[in-house]
Amino acid sequence: MKQTWFISDTHFFDSNIIKYADQSFTSREYRNDYIIDRWNKTIHHNDDVYVLGDMFCSELASSDYYPSATDMAKILSELEGYIYLVCGNHDQDIINEYNKGSHIFNRISGLHTKPIIFDNMFILSHEPIYLAHNDFRINVHGHWHQYSFNSPKYFNVSVENINYTPISKNQILEKLNK
Repeated sequence: MKQTWFISDTHFFDSNIIKYADQSFTSREYRNDYIIDRWNKTIHHNDDVYVLGDMFCSELASSDYYPSATDMAKILSELEGYIYLVCGNHDQDIINEYNKGSHIFNRISGLHTKPIIFDNMFILSHEPIYLAHNDFRINVHGHWHQYSFNSPKYFNVSVENINYTPISKNQILEKLNK
């Protein structure tokens, strides 16, 4: 049965992220492989996956390596599911490739540069966004890596916060209702 999953801040190819948030990894290659393995053990071929920003390392990251279109295409070809990207602050390189009509987007089913509403219940964004106290929706976001709001109105799907494994809508709702 087809499912919908969420993940953020995979930062494929980013060495700097290891220093700031992922200190248990010894290299960007090992981190890439670990996330791909966890993704593919969870996602089936026909599932939808919403990546809420910072999918790849970009020049904004001050990293020692910036992925080429070929690098990005290789990672995308290894990932199961239909990928929808809600862009984050490190996604300029992927947006540039999209605007050039790059072949890497054969694997991306949707690219959004602004927050989107999903299933009339979730507001999907990279960075957390303000929700009025009487708004019934939940902001599913990334950007904060291992940090989270202590609020049932926000859920952080950064890889560090979800054990490097995409999380389903039902799993999010279960965690928020505890």
